[in-house]
Formats: sequence, C-alpha cells, structure tokens
Amino acid sequence: MAVIEEAREGEENLDKYFEGVEKLVKLDANTDLEQLEEFFKDSDDDEGVVDGPTEAEQIMLKENIAKFKEGVKKEREKYQPTAAEKILAVMKSIILRALAFYLIMWLFKRNSTPG
Repeated sequence: MAVIEEAREGEENLDKYFEGVEKLVKLDANTDLEQLEEFFKDSDDDEGVVDGPTEAEQIMLKENIAKFKEGVKKEREKYQPTAAEKILAVMKSIILRALAFYLIMWLFKRNSTPG
C-alpha cells in the first residue's frame, strides 16, 4: 500500500515540474518530423542570450591566468638546482664514466694474456 502511495506522490511531483512548459510534443501516429525538429531545435536563436563571457569576466579571466602563470613560475624556480648542485652532478657523472671505462679496460687486459 505504501508503494502505491509513493508512486502517486511521484506522479504529482512530476506534474509540478512540468507546469508552464512552453513546448510539448505528444508522440503519436500523427506526429510530423517537422514538429520533432522544432522541438529539438537549439534555443540559441533566442534574443537576449549572450554567447561567451562578458567584458568583466574576460578581464577577471586574464587576471586569473596571469596570477596562475606567476605562481607556476615561482613553483618551478623552487625546484631548479643551484650552481653548486650542477657542478657536483657533472663531477659525479665524469667520475662514474671514468670508473666504468677503467673497469672495461681492466677486463680486456685480463683476458688478453695468453694462458
């Protein structure tokens, strides 16, 4: 019984939502394609509808973009290595390459002696 009452209440709520609907198409055998196209036609043709942001919104958008880019620039600067870190990284790379070269040459010398 409660389910039936809830269903009836739901129907009443739907009627409230659809009050004052300007366009309504009832689908039946007499429905034309033109009626359907008119129903689904975009409402962009309405007057008074402004496409895109207003001038104030454009100014705010430009300011927000400028602030965002400035914040990104500051954040990137935080993670840039200092001059000393760059020098140490280059030195470490050279030392590791020299050790690898020495190891390879040592292996070649060791295997080249006839036994």
